[in-house]
Amino acid sequence: MDEKKVKLGDVVDDYCPRCRLILNHGVMAVLEAEIKKVRCNTCQAEHNYRHGAEPKRKKDPLKEAYKALIAKLPKS
Repeated sequence: MDEKKVKLGDVVDDYCPRCRLILNHGVMAVLEAEIKKVRCNTCQAEHNYRHGAEPKRKKDPLKEAYKALIAKLPKS
């Protein structure tokens, strides 16, 4: 099965850093059959194509401290 070639104006799913969701994006730049830039169809933000990958979330330091504190308490 051959891959469909992506061209300008095609709609792809990608992660939008402004909306913080995976949404439809229009292809704005293609280089050697690889998507480089996209524009969010919801908020119109332009950004590099992220291949639909969401960013890694940072651990909440308060949550980690709470878990450590609970672990130190004697069990009843």
